[in-house]
Amino acid sequence: MQGANASSAVAIDRQFHITRAYDPRATEVEAREKALELALHHGWRDARILASTGRYGYCAIALAYRAGGKAAVTGVSLGRPSQAEADRRAIASCLKAGGFEPKVYARFKG
Repeated sequence: MQGANASSAVAIDRQFHITRAYDPRATEVEAREKALELALHHGWRDARILASTGRYGYCAIALAYRAGGKAAVTGVSLGRPSQAEADRRAIASCLKAGGFEPKVYARFKG
């Protein structure tokens, strides 16, 4: 059963350290705060919110490199009705940003 305030958030820093927070009982603002708190806990002081949602559902984070392998690209999909859709949208986000051969890095439900 979906919570009334279901939410999830993903934070990332310049070195591509990723934290995520999800809770079927939290607000989107609380999820964003938690993701940043987790980043600070790990010492990633320049982390920022990459994506967040107030919808409960399946989530995916995909990673890819740009052509030449010099920079990383991240794609996120949150609050989707199926894991397959979350995976597909995260990968599509990487491709749209110029990523090469994206792969799903993490899956979660929140």
